[in-house]
Amino acid sequence: MDKSGLRQQHAIESWNRFVTRGLAVSPELMGFCHKFMYEDKEVEISLPDISKVGDRYGHSTMATIGSRRTVNNEPLEYEIFQVEVRVNMGQSLLIDPETFNRNPVAYELYSENEQEEFEKFCNSHEQFAKRSFEYWLSVLRCVLDDYRIGRLEIIGNETGWSTYLEDCEEHRTVWIQRQVISIEGYRVIKPNEWDDIQNYIERNQIPPTYISLKHDAEESMSQGDYVRSVIEFAMACEIFIRFMVLERLPGDLKNNLIEAIEELNINQYVTKHFRALIPKENLKDYGRLSSEISSLFSKRNKILHMGKNEGATKENCARFLTATNKLVTYRKVIENT
Repeated sequence: MDKSGLRQQHAIESWNRFVTRGLAVSPELMGFCHKFMYEDKEVEISLPDISKVGDRYGHSTMATIGSRRTVNNEPLEYEIFQVEVRVNMGQSLLIDPETFNRNPVAYELYSENEQEEFEKFCNSHEQFAKRSFEYWLSVLRCVLDDYRIGRLEIIGNETGWSTYLEDCEEHRTVWIQRQVISIEGYRVIKPNEWDDIQNYIERNQIPPTYISLKHDAEESMSQGDYVRSVIEFAMACEIFIRFMVLERLPGDLKNNLIEAIEELNINQYVTKHFRALIPKENLKDYGRLSSEISSLFSKRNKILHMGKNEGATKENCARFLTATNKLVTYRKVIENT
């Protein structure tokens, strides 16, 4: 084995690249990074700089120009396809100095046991980098309120051909359907929003469950799974309402009373306990909203308890998205009261 026999202690960090979807940034943010602590470890997630922008999308493309200004052809935004993730877990390894004079990987410098040690470090760093990256994506979705960021894209069965009407005898064309092309958009992050995200992760905040469920419902809705969407919208609203009420219970309340309140039917929260938190000037508006929320819970219950899916339609899901968004705004209204 070709090795010097010398070993020096070196602090190590890991580097990874991960795929992003549904994400774009203003030109001035190219090359920027978010630095934060996650599970008491140092994480840095970096956007590609201008030198890594490709002409067209490919497997290894990190970014492309999204659109340009008409007057001067300057980029308006960059689509981001990959980001770099660095992780420092406060670890060190004994490393042969000759390693840095050779091309990676210098297997001949290390015993099998040492190679196994390196692989263990890689595996633990990889798993941690994935978790921290998923956390970062969840914060982006929460702060920017866009369910598309980082989500897998589901492609339908359409080929691009329109529907043809033909006569049955000789299959002669009578009519060709007008074609409507739908292009999935992406969220362009502005500098002030980038700072908002940094502030969020610096405080180690976790996106609320009701926001994550709302985004799940929006994703299900976009995929035409309206049954799942109704259930997820209802879950998001119920968790939000219960959270707002239970968070405001007196700290000295006995456990049996807290448990009794937790077990109340959600309709009692909607009509009584959550309603009691609403400022007087907002009660009329909340009355209209509560009717929509009650309708959502009713349709969810029919799906889960009776298997009746008639209310799970595209139109109803659009209504319930509006209602859920409106309901969540009451958090600031209540907190500012």
